Amino acid sequence: MDRDIQAATMLGEIDQDFGPDLHHPPFGGSQHPNLRRVLQSLDLFAAFAAVVAAVSMPFVEHPHRSPFSTILIVVGAVVALFGVMSVQKLHLGRVSSIRSVEVVLISRATLITGAIGLAAVGLGAPMDAAEVVAFMALSFLTVNLGRIGFRTWIQRQRAAGSYIRPIALIGCGDESYSLFTLLDEHPEEGLRVQGYFAEQDGLLGALAGLPRLGRAEDAPAVLGLMGINGVIISSDAGSAAFRNTLVRSLIDADIHVLCSAGLAGVEQRRIRTQSIAREPFIYVEPARLGRTSLAVKRTIDVTASGMLLLLSAPVMLPIMAAIKLGDRGPVFFRQQRVGLHNERFELFKLRTMVTDAEARLEDLAKKNVRSGPLFKVERDPRVTRIGRILRITSLDEIPQLWNVIRGDMSLVGPRPSLPAEFESFDAELQNRVQMRPGVTGLWQVEARDNPAFGPYRRLDLFYIENASIGLDLAILAATVRVVVVRLLLLFAPRSKRAQAAVLD
Repeated sequence: MDRDIQAATMLGEIDQDFGPDLHHPPFGGSQHPNLRRVLQSLDLFAAFAAVVAAVSMPFVEHPHRSPFSTILIVVGAVVALFGVMSVQKLHLGRVSSIRSVEVVLISRATLITGAIGLAAVGLGAPMDAAEVVAFMALSFLTVNLGRIGFRTWIQRQRAAGSYIRPIALIGCGDESYSLFTLLDEHPEEGLRVQGYFAEQDGLLGALAGLPRLGRAEDAPAVLGLMGINGVIISSDAGSAAFRNTLVRSLIDADIHVLCSAGLAGVEQRRIRTQSIAREPFIYVEPARLGRTSLAVKRTIDVTASGMLLLLSAPVMLPIMAAIKLGDRGPVFFRQQRVGLHNERFELFKLRTMVTDAEARLEDLAKKNVRSGPLFKVERDPRVTRIGRILRITSLDEIPQLWNVIRGDMSLVGPRPSLPAEFESFDAELQNRVQMRPGVTGLWQVEARDNPAFGPYRRLDLFYIENASIGLDLAILAATVRVVVVRLLLLFAPRSKRAQAAVLD
């Protein structure tokens, strides 16, 4: 053990590139103090903006309310909402990192604050009920906008190597390696594995090149010397009795513990905790789209696509004219894709590349930045000037709504793959043909800019396994957020290099 501790201490001394963010807790406790202050400041500003807008409504008059009373109302509303949010633990990392949980708690906080405001109105406070209702609605909007901005910013910071949370893995088998790969392919999660604990060297050392920091029972002492206070325990890390003892010893040493359930690809909302004789169990809800859900999904597809096509008609004509006048080439781009039950269909898009783009594909093969069968070139020279704008705004995808109406695609689903890509997929990933491909999907909103093939495969399989109307609606909402963020980043002041990165 002494030798392992010495090696771990040396690793901690060498690995100084994370800066002051080494020690903030990865799973429990608060955000890093700097991040927590940023988040709290955003929430305070959001509450202030909401209440000022609410008390400034022109159609509500308060002739007997003095300026001092108005100031008290503004301060009281901000303090009340911020206090309720704090009680809801909305400034803890483990809460704010889960968007679905965050939205529910923000909704609850605004409703509770609104109830307090309505009670104050009933007791004679110089407020109008309309102001309270407006504050509830506006604060829900402003707080969520602030949180979305914070999430986008912190993910970009973490992907660039800032605000990294150092952790260790306990275990060294297949699942441990899968966990390491997952975290390595998703740097935006902010977790960087520093090493692993196991009885002997394993896959993590052989394939990932991670150092073995000692045996599992050594973890509390070694992690304390390294200044790391978070671990993930793999389900392959010894027997259940051993893991139970290990968890208790880690918690006693103030180490935050995350235990893998070994349920890859199962959505969190399908998992329920259940107690049997006071022992914890996990119940997994079934997640299959029945006939009714499929009918609802198809109804949403046809109705929403028809409405979007009608609403986009006024902007489509000038866009089509700009494409045509640009190089006299065709307006639409058509390509064979793999659809439901492995049927081929013709996908429609507005043309964003030069007319001989496919002929020049082979010349650019060496510049491909993606792994696996996918293809992407940074600053692709084949993309036209109008094409770059169309891609950023996703306006080039509008003709795919016709594919949706025809039944070739759905609004939400796996990315429509090329036949050559599909043939290179393994048997499990080829199961994606069980569902219609989508105009947007989980990969597009969560890992579109990630060059690794692993997230593409995992997120496609995750969607197929957990598809639901609720998940579709969440993906559609996330798609709007992604497009808006890209537009804001495009027009925000920045260097030419950063501007070019957004254009890609």
